[in-house]
Amino acid sequence: MSDLLSIGVSGLQAFKRELDTTSHNIANVNTDGYSRQRVELSARQPDAYGFGYMGNGVGVDNVKRIVDEFLDRQILTNSTSLSQVDTFHSLVSRVDDLLANADAGLTPTLQEFFNAAQDVANDPTSIPARQVFLARAETLVDRLYSLDQQMSSLARQTNASIGSTLDEVNSLAQGIALLNRDITTAYSGNNRLPNDLLDKRDQMIRELSQHVEVQVVSQSNGALNVFIGTGQALVIDSEARSLEAVNNAFDPQQLDIAIRQGNTAVVITDQMRGGAIGGSLDFLNQVLYPARNELGRIAVGLAGSFNEQHRQGLDLDGQLGGDFFQALNTGYLQPSVLQGNKNTGDGVLRASYADAGQLGNGNYQVRYLGSNQYEVRDTGTNQLRTFTGPSFSFDGLDIELDAGTTPATGDTFLIRPTYGVASHLAVEIRDPRAIAAGSPVLGAVADTGNTGDGVIQVAAATDGTAYVAGDYSIVFGPADDDYQVLDRDSNVVTSGTFTGDPIAFNGLEVTLTGTPLAGDRFDITGNQGGVGDNRNMLALAGLQTRGTLDKGTASYLDVYGRMVANVGAKSQQAAITRDAQATLLQQSVAARESVSGVNLDEEAAALIRFQQAYQAAAQVISVANDLFQTLLGAVRR
Repeated sequence: MSDLLSIGVSGLQAFKRELDTTSHNIANVNTDGYSRQRVELSARQPDAYGFGYMGNGVGVDNVKRIVDEFLDRQILTNSTSLSQVDTFHSLVSRVDDLLANADAGLTPTLQEFFNAAQDVANDPTSIPARQVFLARAETLVDRLYSLDQQMSSLARQTNASIGSTLDEVNSLAQGIALLNRDITTAYSGNNRLPNDLLDKRDQMIRELSQHVEVQVVSQSNGALNVFIGTGQALVIDSEARSLEAVNNAFDPQQLDIAIRQGNTAVVITDQMRGGAIGGSLDFLNQVLYPARNELGRIAVGLAGSFNEQHRQGLDLDGQLGGDFFQALNTGYLQPSVLQGNKNTGDGVLRASYADAGQLGNGNYQVRYLGSNQYEVRDTGTNQLRTFTGPSFSFDGLDIELDAGTTPATGDTFLIRPTYGVASHLAVEIRDPRAIAAGSPVLGAVADTGNTGDGVIQVAAATDGTAYVAGDYSIVFGPADDDYQVLDRDSNVVTSGTFTGDPIAFNGLEVTLTGTPLAGDRFDITGNQGGVGDNRNMLALAGLQTRGTLDKGTASYLDVYGRMVANVGAKSQQAAITRDAQATLLQQSVAARESVSGVNLDEEAAALIRFQQAYQAAAQVISVANDLFQTLLGAVRR
């Protein structure tokens, strides 16, 4: 009877555990991250008799979570990818809406500006048309300022969002570390893992994966080591490291991500991948910063080419035109050079625009190698070049070391040619009469009696301070390559030997091609007043489509159009990828639920089955009691 009673009690206890576990599953059917649990039973060690072995009932071996590590890892991967692309798309869409907007974008404002320039060309004496042109120029400057400032604001918001996300990452890391401690403590006590704590830890890791890419490594004591990005340790056993936002090495307005290791903060921005943090960093580096660079490049190209052409014209008072926009390399309309915060020397680098048409869209990190050698790395392409100082040039920039300053070997500098420059463009002209619509030269022709094949190509003003209006002639002789420049009274203005280079005099520059011979003559008719002449204004209006950027291959609108198209393509691609990743995440979650999720129908059926088993085990105990009572009754007789 004792064996029968013991067997019945073992069944009663086992099925009670089954009922408890099933009830626990049902109670947590809506608990996020909960994994269905199952009681693992096994037959007790049997007893040996002469006729064989007799069983001793059932024992509870373990209460196990029903999980599939592969499916859990899939959820982590898909979750971090979805969060990354969703964050990226949300931010890129804002830039796309800003740049492509018909009311807020740059394209309609540029077109209105050049339309107004064409109106002045159509009627160069009209003061109202000139006033409208100046107004359109101010609107263009304001639009560039507005676009750049909105991008700047979006950069600050994104950096602030990254900082807030880092706080959430640190909170989750601390929670995972504490759970590691509790899990290892429980495991060391009975060599069994606490299922509900495991679920809670897994849920925290899934939440962490929404912020940054996560890799986990299981330890023999039940703990999980958590690594983020490209392998930076965040949680090791029960110790959690913290992430923090620190000032960029060059620009305190930009943030870097550092991981705290003791008293040292190591910058790991370039190693961060995935999740909302990865999406935000991708947006800044791939979209926003390049877009601000591009917008600044348009502003620099516009100011440089428009000023250059405007200075070649005559205004209504017969004066050569000055700078229409603020001159390059003055005020804030120049490249910025930022010094590394760990520089030990006192070297100061200066950058200036040499040729706006040669400017690229990237930034450059300069490292002083010693012995007057500088290494320049394009931060976009990682192209490395070496130059000899103290002054050198590349990509439309002139770089010069301030006299009396000396960098230390290893000192670094960041050159940002056009970043933020669009906010500083300004219109210099206020008087509509000062718009240089006319050309200082009405005509330039070769004399019909010339015997050489020389052809006069260009006669234009180049120096407003030296310009002297009038008619001029270039006469060759006595030798074929000797020439004199005469004014209308046959006074010699200048003379020299013709080498094929432009001939400059009185603020004008004349280009001749071919081979003039002695006795040949070229006449240049000056524009005395500029009234009614529109040739320079036509040239200014023609800048709308002229290749002034990208080494002479693209106009302002071409560059802006490519920027809008590039941002739009990234936004569209991100939307497609986001939808695909959302589907993949839903599928992986559904796959996990099919394995680990609680099915109420199944649990209800199990509840009835275990209830019946429990009642049957209780009946076994009742039978054992009846048999024992029968035995006692027989002994009493």
